Amino acid sequence: MSIISSIETILVSSNYGNGKVFGQPKSVKTISLIKIVTNKKIYGIGETYSGIYSPELIDKVVNFLKPFLIGKKIDNSLDITVLRSIPFISSSGLIKSVISGIEIAFFDLLGKLYNKPIYELLNPYIKKPSFVNTYCSGGSVVFTCDDIKRELEDLIKTGFNSYKMRVGLKDLKDDIERVYCARNAMPGKNNLMIDAIMGTHKTKWNINDAKSFAKEIKNLNIKWLEEPLNPLNFHEMAKLQKQINVHLAFGESFTSFEEFNNAIISKASKYLQPDVTHCGYIDMIRLFKSKKIDNHKFALHVWGSKISLLANLHLAIAFKKNIEIIEIPNVKFNFLNKEFDEITKFKKGKIILHDNISGLGINIDGKSLNKYKFIKSSGFKI
Repeated sequence: MSIISSIETILVSSNYGNGKVFGQPKSVKTISLIKIVTNKKIYGIGETYSGIYSPELIDKVVNFLKPFLIGKKIDNSLDITVLRSIPFISSSGLIKSVISGIEIAFFDLLGKLYNKPIYELLNPYIKKPSFVNTYCSGGSVVFTCDDIKRELEDLIKTGFNSYKMRVGLKDLKDDIERVYCARNAMPGKNNLMIDAIMGTHKTKWNINDAKSFAKEIKNLNIKWLEEPLNPLNFHEMAKLQKQINVHLAFGESFTSFEEFNNAIISKASKYLQPDVTHCGYIDMIRLFKSKKIDNHKFALHVWGSKISLLANLHLAIAFKKNIEIIEIPNVKFNFLNKEFDEITKFKKGKIILHDNISGLGINIDGKSLNKYKFIKSSGFKI
């Protein structure tokens, strides 16, 4: 019988990009892993998206949640949703994001125990992985036109055929010029995404700003315009979507089924962007079994380590009918790159997992962790 004996937090910092990445003043990126260990020394690994922003808080939340799971049996009947039973604080937000990391670690552990990949645990009808569409996510808000052209040249050579860039930091004229540069350098249609990251910028666009931007790009065959408004403002997003002819996208900040469900009900966007390191597997299973999602498209958000990408890739394979595409960050982040490449294959803009893996398909050793020691105060800051 396997029983949960310990749960711990692991903070990892790695060199990031060229060291001058927007929002990373210490030239590194920190991610927060959660490790669940059984009495038989088998372990599962998960990642929480909130750790990128507040790494020092994650261990405090994990320590608070430990008593709910320590000593519990690991089997299919384990109701990990007990972690969401704490009124007011655990159904959404920071604690739910940390719970999502615990859920991933739990499914990784369960997959190792039953010798099954996570995608099969999520959807028992999927016995073999298939290729998933990807887009390369780059185009920093600080990039010039020349930077964007160089990045796209490299990505096209690599095999990517879809690309996302950021706007919103520069003035409207400069950002529109940058978008035209990307459009001219990226062959094809419906393969360029624009992210205004209004969930990140300190100064937010209002609806008139967003309409003005949308008007300027309406003839450029843009796949979607992401977060052109504060992502918490469903009403304004829905209003904007009705008034422009560009598809909107948002959802990376959502941590619960209820937020996605409300976005669907309000018809706030065409695309929704879950990230299981923030919203968890259990809520996503519930969402993709819902009959309300038929007219919506799903594009998985990824902005963490290769653990985050793997966790979301399993979801994309399990629910390929619903999930159109998955994000692959272009900013260099060294942690677990070799291990990830050993269990995946990338070809012509698509990615697939090997079919002989269990759990996430990746393990972490002490050597890797010692190489990427946590650097204090390295969370995202602007």
